[in-house]
Amino acid sequence: MQPDDLIAILGIASGYRKGAVRIDSGTASSNAEIEDLVAEMYGQSASGWIARQSGIEDRPGPLRADLGSILEAELGTAAETLQLRRIGDGWGWTRLVETGDGGMLVDEVELAAVGGRSALYRRYWALPDTGAAEVTTCRLISVRTLGEET
Repeated sequence: MQPDDLIAILGIASGYRKGAVRIDSGTASSNAEIEDLVAEMYGQSASGWIARQSGIEDRPGPLRADLGSILEAELGTAAETLQLRRIGDGWGWTRLVETGDGGMLVDEVELAAVGGRSALYRRYWALPDTGAAEVTTCRLISVRTLGEET
C-alpha cells in the first residue's frame, strides 16, 4: 500500500502525512568531538536533554560542561535529531534528518510527560506491500510545556 492510499483511508484529520528520514551514524572517541556535535545542535535552537556524569541538562538552557562529560543525549529540531550514547571508551551517535516527501507514513506523538513538560516525537511508519505498517524509527523534535502547540 502506498502512503497516499493509507492517508485517504485514515483521513487527513488523523494527522498522518507522507515523509522520509535519512539515518546517519558514527562513533566518536573524544569528549571534544561530542561537545562539538552538541554545540552544533544548540546553534540550531534544538530542544531535548543531555545526561552528564553529574546531572541532566534540559534544553533549552545553557550548556553545562561543569556537570562532566556527556553520557547520553537526545536533541531535536523540526528538521533533524541527534542521539548520543556513551559506549565503552567512546560514543555512538545517530543523526536522523527529515528528507521531505517520501514513501513512509509520518505522524507525531507526545510522550514522557514529566514535571509539566513532554517530549514530542515524530514516528516514521514503513508501508510493506503486505502486512501491517510498523514504526521503523522515531525522533525527538521538541520538548515543550504540556499542551503547548508546535
